[in-house]
Amino acid sequence: MLDYTTKKLSRGIFISIEGMDGCGKSTQTRKLKKILEQQGLPVAITKEPCRSVIGKQLNKILKSERLSPKIELMLFMAARYDHIQTVILPKLKQNICVISDRFIDSTLCYQGILGKIDIKWIQDLHNSVCGIWPDVTYLLDINPVTVVDRIKNRPVKHFYDSMPLKQQTVIREGFLHIATLFPERIMVVDANKFGKTTSIIVEHLMRKLAKI
Repeated sequence: MLDYTTKKLSRGIFISIEGMDGCGKSTQTRKLKKILEQQGLPVAITKEPCRSVIGKQLNKILKSERLSPKIELMLFMAARYDHIQTVILPKLKQNICVISDRFIDSTLCYQGILGKIDIKWIQDLHNSVCGIWPDVTYLLDINPVTVVDRIKNRPVKHFYDSMPLKQQTVIREGFLHIATLFPERIMVVDANKFGKTTSIIVEHLMRKLAKI
């Protein structure tokens, strides 16, 4: 591992972890936080929808209602703006690294590709409303069969958790397509090799930080 303890950031770095439900985002977020803190970097972890008032309301709606993709998009944008203003930007301005479990790429995939809303239109909306993108994104790519097997044994939080294999395959292909649109920001990581996922992310991130 590269030694980063002597490097000083002028601001916090914004990292997002993306991928299908059940791909290991939460686990990798916690592991990455621990390793970065061992390297002397202050780290805050968060997720979307966030735990703000708006984020909590959005979670309730998703659990109880099946909305149209465009309504979902508008609600996510409102919650994300609140998330950025109350959590992400304040932490970055304090030189704290922020790791978010999901961000804009989930919207591009679920509401864009799966919901059939124009991706360019979503990007423009995000730029107008939110105006911030992650410095680096790690897309955890995993076999949809594994995902379906994992999520079938856990409580269903919303309809996305119970999608069949065919739709999970569309979601995987959607994320991989989005990665091709942002090759300098998004790194695709093979999450099928679970034991190696963290080390791959850390090595890539340390090299990226060394260039800042």
